[in-house]
Amino acid sequence: MLNSRRVARELALLTMSQMMNRADGGAPSLGEMLGRAADMLSMEASERLQEAGADLVRIERVVHERYVEMHDSPLSRADVESVLGAVGTAQDAIELLGSALELPAMVAMAGAPEVRGFALEQVEMYVRHQGDVEQRLEAAAQNWRVERMASVDRDVLRLAVAELLFNPEIPVEVCINEAVELAKKYGTADSGRFVNGVLSRFAEEAGALRRGRRHVV
Repeated sequence: MLNSRRVARELALLTMSQMMNRADGGAPSLGEMLGRAADMLSMEASERLQEAGADLVRIERVVHERYVEMHDSPLSRADVESVLGAVGTAQDAIELLGSALELPAMVAMAGAPEVRGFALEQVEMYVRHQGDVEQRLEAAAQNWRVERMASVDRDVLRLAVAELLFNPEIPVEVCINEAVELAKKYGTADSGRFVNGVLSRFAEEAGALRRGRRHVV
């Protein structure tokens, strides 16, 4: 289920990817990069719909061909495997189509001032505490240098660590779960597990910060 802050975190991640790869000269503002990130979501919606549609057309052709063959001779093992493969592809296409249909809502949300505002806060929070975040992340990611991590994993972690340590309004579980979901969506098959493992090292400290804030209030 979509929520505005999940969309905002995606915008923040897409903005981070631009920011960390930009050239020093004539770099666009964070606001401009945020606008480009929203455009990227719109393009992704269109591409996913086209890809899902093409998959369904291919599946229809394969199933039709195998159906015709069934009336001429028994299906061979290869034919059965081909049909099963088509069914598997159909399942993938349905999942892809489902995520594609979700994207227009994301694009609409991305234009909302409160969504953009939260996304910008996420990026600015990392920028304000960049040195501290990088140092802590380097120490937590044992056997991994930050600059050698996959770029998506690295940006997800940067945003999440900043949120865990400097935004006590957000529950620890929410910070970590949202980061893991982003890593799964934009990273590799191992990204979710990797991000979860690194962030778990911050959970106790982040929890203590939140408990301390409640006592002060």
